Amino acid sequence: RALKRFNAQFQSRKIGKYYLAVVESDMEVGQPCHWEDFVRKIPDAARAEIVPEGHEGARHARLEATVLATAEGLSLLGIDLATGRMHQIRVQAATRGCPIVGDWVYGARRRLIAEQMGASTTARERSMRIALHALRLEFHHPQTARGMAATAPVPAHWITLPERIRAVAQHNAEESARRVGRGWEWICGL
Repeated sequence: RALKRFNAQFQSRKIGKYYLAVVESDMEVGQPCHWEDFVRKIPDAARAEIVPEGHEGARHARLEATVLATAEGLSLLGIDLATGRMHQIRVQAATRGCPIVGDWVYGARRRLIAEQMGASTTARERSMRIALHALRLEFHHPQTARGMAATAPVPAHWITLPERIRAVAQHNAEESARRVGRGWEWICGL
């Protein structure tokens, strides 16, 4: 029964999903972004695309983003994912001319150099890393209905990103961990 209640939160979009993404664009810190599109999975491909409303397979995709920091032609976005479509953040960012660092599938030019990922990872795994991170998940306990949150630390391979971006990403992760169950607001700059 608890699993059924938990799944119902996902289906009714009552789960808060927060991401950090580093994109190839020099945006204004504090700038809010409202991205709303129709996205579909491309048949027989591990890709998605933006399509017109009413197109076969089109599903509504919405997110809110805030520019948290910029450095060296890159911007760190804090993303509140309202929906959750396949590759939604990746395709919505790329379509707006700001692909996620390392995301060659959607046109990124810059790689996320992941040389410090550890010996257990293969060269292929290291080359496939993108600068997109699921930071925080907010939900209600399926039995007690108490508000809860889980935070994942910033990935170790982000060490290769500019210091300013890493510092703001790390600060948001630390604050998210401290604010478990209390709601979340992005912290721009330091």
